[in-house]
Amino acid sequence: MKKIMLFSSALLMSLSLSAHAVVVDFTGDYDVTNWTTTLDGGSIDTSNAPNDIVLTSSDLGGGAASSQTFTIAAATAGTVNFFWQFNTQDVDDASFDPFGWLLNGAFTSLSDDLGNDFQYGFETFTVAAGDVFGFSANSTDSQLGVATSKVQNFVFEPVSAVPEPSTYALMLGGLGLVGFMAARRRKQQA
Repeated sequence: MKKIMLFSSALLMSLSLSAHAVVVDFTGDYDVTNWTTTLDGGSIDTSNAPNDIVLTSSDLGGGAASSQTFTIAAATAGTVNFFWQFNTQDVDDASFDPFGWLLNGAFTSLSDDLGNDFQYGFETFTVAAGDVFGFSANSTDSQLGVATSKVQNFVFEPVSAVPEPSTYALMLGGLGLVGFMAARRRKQQA
């Protein structure tokens, strides 16, 4: 009887799916020490982590394009949510220092090229396990003023690990079979 109970407990444990916890701010798997920083004339300030990070575009001159990136591989599939603030000091306009997010190397701009010098918003996007995502502060010319971009209220929500109905049916059928075997065994022993 104990063997059957152990078997049924092992079956339940093997069929149950482990859910990853929601990550709030730059903590846990998404602590700033786990991210990769790539600098090309600008900076990334993590001194106020886990609350926020600040990316600053390049202003080294010379007219060359540059990017400052802060990236990480997703520990699991999920949704990335965050608030962002963008402030350009470029004498031309916001289009010379775009800020946005990266997903597997593809850049999605959040700052509006024709917008005000100060912009902000909320962004959300989904990732698969292993996808490399992050943030990028770019400069098209690395001159005439920087832009600073703050990422705050970072939240990573893992995909809920809910089994399909067929998985539940298999699990319940397996447990029913274990129960039937246990009852049969008790009857034979009696």
